[in-house]
Amino acid sequence: MSDHIKEVRKVIGKIGIGKESFNNNETSLGFIELGLEWFYEDDQNLDIQDINRKEYFCNTRKVFIYKGFNDLKSKFNNNELVLIEASKSKDDVSLDSNKQEFVSEPRNVTKLPSTFIFDVIDVDSNFIDNNFAIQLDRTPSTEFIILNSTKDGMKLSYGPLAWTVLDQENSIYKVSVPSRSPISNKTFRDQYSYQIETMYIDNYFVKTIIDNIEYKYLINNKEYSNAIGKFGESFDVMDNEKIIKDFAPILFNYKPFQKLTAKSIETLKNNERMARSANSKINVKRLNRVVKILENIQSWGDNREEILQELVLLPTVEKTIQEYIKNNESEYFEKYKNNELKSIVDEIKKEEDKFSQRVESLKQMIQGKALEVQSLDDDIKKKEKELDEMERIRTEEIQEQAMANAKAEEKELANRIIEKQKTLDSLQTEYSNLKNVDDLNNRRNALKLIISDLETEELDLKSGIKDLETKLENKGKILSDYISNLSIYKNESNLKCNEIENEHFTFKNVEFDEFNGSLIEARQKLINKIGFSLSKYGRNYSYEAIVNFVVTISQNQFTIFAGLPGGGKTSMAKLLGKSMNLGNRQHTIPVSRNWTSTKDILGYYNGLSGQYQNAPTGLWHLLNTIQNDKLSEVNPVLLLLDEMNLSQPEYYFSPFLDLSDEESERKIITDHPNASDLTIPEHIKFIGTVNCDDTVQPLSPRMIDRSAVISFDSLSSESFNSFEDENNSKCTIRAQDFIDLFKPTEIKVDVVTIQELNKIIAIIEDVNPELGQRHIISYRKRKQILNYIEVAGSMLLELDENIALDHAVSQYVLPMINGFGIGYNRRLLLLIEKLRQLNCNQSESILNSIIVSGEHNLNSYRFAI
Repeated sequence: MSDHIKEVRKVIGKIGIGKESFNNNETSLGFIELGLEWFYEDDQNLDIQDINRKEYFCNTRKVFIYKGFNDLKSKFNNNELVLIEASKSKDDVSLDSNKQEFVSEPRNVTKLPSTFIFDVIDVDSNFIDNNFAIQLDRTPSTEFIILNSTKDGMKLSYGPLAWTVLDQENSIYKVSVPSRSPISNKTFRDQYSYQIETMYIDNYFVKTIIDNIEYKYLINNKEYSNAIGKFGESFDVMDNEKIIKDFAPILFNYKPFQKLTAKSIETLKNNERMARSANSKINVKRLNRVVKILENIQSWGDNREEILQELVLLPTVEKTIQEYIKNNESEYFEKYKNNELKSIVDEIKKEEDKFSQRVESLKQMIQGKALEVQSLDDDIKKKEKELDEMERIRTEEIQEQAMANAKAEEKELANRIIEKQKTLDSLQTEYSNLKNVDDLNNRRNALKLIISDLETEELDLKSGIKDLETKLENKGKILSDYISNLSIYKNESNLKCNEIENEHFTFKNVEFDEFNGSLIEARQKLINKIGFSLSKYGRNYSYEAIVNFVVTISQNQFTIFAGLPGGGKTSMAKLLGKSMNLGNRQHTIPVSRNWTSTKDILGYYNGLSGQYQNAPTGLWHLLNTIQNDKLSEVNPVLLLLDEMNLSQPEYYFSPFLDLSDEESERKIITDHPNASDLTIPEHIKFIGTVNCDDTVQPLSPRMIDRSAVISFDSLSSESFNSFEDENNSKCTIRAQDFIDLFKPTEIKVDVVTIQELNKIIAIIEDVNPELGQRHIISYRKRKQILNYIEVAGSMLLELDENIALDHAVSQYVLPMINGFGIGYNRRLLLLIEKLRQLNCNQSESILNSIIVSGEHNLNSYRFAI
């Protein structure tokens, strides 16, 4: 007995009963009746045992099928053995009063390999004389079978043999040689199988009970093959019809046979060399079988004419007769003239008298043998009953012992699980503490930089204070003058606040490209123009990559370019703006490491001076400049946040995160007395670049949930496609066109793609605690994914039907990966298997890198942003 109960077991059985589901009449639930368990995979060391014999499996000897049972019933024959991969159920399930400890589903039920196991059936030895036709009580359960029989007091086993149904109603089957060898290194040619004394292969038989019926099987392992080679003999399975057809014509070349007398047959039987002299390759044993068939005088009188007619129809016999008549015509007819016919009739009558006497003698012998057989049958039945009773008692004892052992093991296993759980909780607590320490260390390093800057500023302030103190005495009069003129100064400051400086962002009027035709044609025209323009700057991205860039940026408020330093993220964002002829409408803001609030990127209103102190990023001027843009008259705006994760975006960019929601009013508060809020137009899109290394802050789930992440590590700028532009010019597009062209239409995503997407999301959101940390795909992100698949899928359909789904998963789902532990590893393995099935190569490659890296880091897994 093993130390623990395995979670997954391979067992063998037959399709059992089903039960109608609650919602309809289809049989979706049911059982598989078990008999055997498979312990090894290879046929050299094949080990198949009676269920519960070697290792305890289940009291009921059944596996519960919890869906699709009707499909199994239609796929497999009622008596056919099947191989089941059964899983340990978390909760016992049942359709009746018995509990099933193991469950499975149709995809884990397969056809049993035909060469691994043979059904063993006991038969009478006269199946050979019956032209290899046998009557059985049941249909064989395997493709190849072994027949056990007793001949002359010796127990023999014949096979392996193939079988076919001759008479379904009377359960009559015919055995034959397999078309392919089921035994290693053994040939099955020219209608020969093997026979062997049963005692040599007794050790390879396994008995079991399936659905209250006893079966015996032979396990076809290496030892059985060796026994056949050492003790087995060839066994002729060619039926009488084929024997006569292939070998009887040889006999007609010789005169002793031409009269068809018992004497001539006996002569031929004792003189095999006559047949072999004609053909040295003739099979003498089969020639003897022909003689024995003809020697069966019991039925010769009744069947002689029929046999002669069949033989005469054979080409060789017909030719022989024609030649004989032609060469002996005169002699032939002369014999009949001399009453030869009377002599032949007399001879036949004498032979018939002899045959009648022999038949009578044989009948008496048969009656005597029948009595002996009946007596033996009675003894056998008695012994079988005794054996059945002994087997029943033995089975009950084994089951009781197995149950006792199983309960003891279950109790021991439960105690071990409790101990392991305590250890796991301790390790998880320790890991959590270590992770918190790492986070605190990163935060401490960031604060150290801030403190360093503050200390420098403090020194400067102290120096300034000292200077002020030395001058304070001389500034009394100046201060009084300042106070008297303060009201005048404030009035002037308010006048300045009313003016919004635009000189840094004065946009020139441009001539826009027209994108006419169908929606697909307009989209392709824009992609070709951008691709052609990028190629002029040395970026030869594929059509697929350009579609992904443009559709993602157009549909999302925030797009993140992620990758290792030097991967071309920043330059690609800038060149995209150049290729669209944006000019100042493509603006770059380098993010600083010590940014902690909106003041650092936008600015703030200084109440003392009465002025708005805008940050040196230029964002304040840009937003004020585009307040009154008309989308049909201006270009779109691309704002690049370079290395946006040097500081946490939630600190300095928090007011802007609300823009990704459809319900957002698209306004931010400024505290400016004359412009208390600014509207963020729909045509401004934010692109952030992040380096995937340990020198930057990881992005929070809040930021990732609102963004699309394009990985540059798997992106190549080698030349794939050459874009043609009929005007050889940059692409100049209206803001309205840039938004409208890539909005989702009323055309819905196809049902199959939605189903596959839901399966991927189900893996990510599965609440099973054995799969570790789960993630929730928000309504916002689901809508982003479907919008992307609808638009990009229509443009990339010719490349691959799942290519849009591949990009959507890599940009919206995989960036959420962040967890640890063996369970979380199982979740990721389920996800990567699903991606392989869908041929999502890009997502599979990214996820594989995450898994490999995580396994080298104590099962800590994270998308590298």
